[in-house]
Amino acid sequence: MTDEDSLKQLIASSSMAFVGTVRSLGQSPEPGIEADERTALVQLEQAVHAPDQVDLSRGSPVVVQLDEGLPLLTPGRRAMFFAEPLIYGETLVVREVARREDPETMPRRRGLEEEDMGVDAATEAVEELAVESQLEHARSADAVVRGHVVALRAAAANPMHEHDPQWWVATLAVDLVALGDLPGFADDGGEVDVQYANSLDRRWRDWPKPKAGQSGMWILHRAEGDDTDAVFQLMHPEDLQPSLLLDDLIGEAPDEGDDDEGDDRP
Repeated sequence: MTDEDSLKQLIASSSMAFVGTVRSLGQSPEPGIEADERTALVQLEQAVHAPDQVDLSRGSPVVVQLDEGLPLLTPGRRAMFFAEPLIYGETLVVREVARREDPETMPRRRGLEEEDMGVDAATEAVEELAVESQLEHARSADAVVRGHVVALRAAAANPMHEHDPQWWVATLAVDLVALGDLPGFADDGGEVDVQYANSLDRRWRDWPKPKAGQSGMWILHRAEGDDTDAVFQLMHPEDLQPSLLLDDLIGEAPDEGDDDEGDDRP
């Protein structure tokens, strides 16, 4: 196993990763946390990855419950921590699951750059894992197409009660079918209607909501039920991706001149 593979596994198996320096042991500023000798107060230097709702700002303190199977760190020691969140309080409290240290650069010397801790490699691994996840999602869909939105309309059968999805239909002008079959699609292109939930209710909030003219790679799922206005629907936040992802999906770059606006996520 290469070091790159090992790093990707560590990132994939943890909810967050960050570089930081241990400031003290045995104390915690977070009420309700009973500190012991393996409770480290860490000053965060750089975030590698974390859930969107977690603020890993440079300089902020993080209480790290150090893994009992790893060597005990002392104040002044610097590491890349892989962790799982325990408490989102005034101070973030996490449980360490893995760690990477560089003995030659610890404690940190004056002028030491972030790259010495492997931050660049870790960030690249996070991006690669994201692409791999998107491709896996695309391969499990009923169809994957490249196209842009040419029309939007409310669905015909559309109850407007509280918590209902408020179905709308987007018409996509498609010029490439990467996976699956589209009824009536010809070599020179075609159109397909795609149903989506336009409601901002909590249940439907993260469903894609196409915009007029929006383009990209669309990941389509077969619509279920007898009252649908379209064969396919969009239902996952990942169902719209940049067209450049087609390069990895089918090994063929999009046609030259394709102005990809798929980076504007709905």
